[in-house]
Amino acid sequence: MTLPWYRLLRPDLGEGTPVTLMVVQVAPEYYEHLGAVAAPDGRRSRSGYLDAVLGAGTSEKALKDIVGVTVRVRADRAKRLAATLEAIGFSCTGEENVLAGPDVTITLVVDETAPEGVVAMRNSLRVPWEHGTQRFGAGCALDADGWAFTPYRWAE
Repeated sequence: MTLPWYRLLRPDLGEGTPVTLMVVQVAPEYYEHLGAVAAPDGRRSRSGYLDAVLGAGTSEKALKDIVGVTVRVRADRAKRLAATLEAIGFSCTGEENVLAGPDVTITLVVDETAPEGVVAMRNSLRVPWEHGTQRFGAGCALDADGWAFTPYRWAE
């Protein structure tokens, strides 16, 4: 059986961008195939997908979902990112460069000199985090609040 899996949107962020944004909308048929339960309002969520795959409330995994992403970009890319996110239903929160969508908030940090990239991801957890700060190399750390990253500058 062949099922449609997702629809993919990848906006143009300009020439030479080190940042790639891919917005994936999972097809309802795929959610149904997995047994993911829709919310009372009919919306299907990433959390519902994860519950179907990992088992709702039964997983020993600490991570429930990613609820926030912070991206550092140049001003022109921030405008393109914001326009794309708004076009697919994200809305301004009232804070500068912060956009809210279903189950996730995207924060755009505008910086014209520092390396561009994802600098943080905020988590929601299934169980309390009891592992302190875990470091993965020089530029990645995980703690109770989520992931922190140090983007590096690609050779030009």
